[in-house]
Amino acid sequence: MTPADAIEALVAGSDPIGLDEVVARSSLMTRTDRKYVVEPADIAALLCELGPATRVLEIEGR
Repeated sequence: MTPADAIEALVAGSDPIGLDEVVARSSLMTRTDRKYVVEPADIAALLCELGPATRVLEIEGR
């Protein structure tokens, strides 16, 4: 299993959220986007810690 496959398996159980819903929910908030370079093993550990309230951005079914 590749690291990408492992990450995909971890987020598969999270509820998806579409970009339109993100924009609608954040319309009254200040949105700051950050990008990080992280090792796949660290991503897996983080995803396990986030819990059931986590939503995963889904764009074009991905």
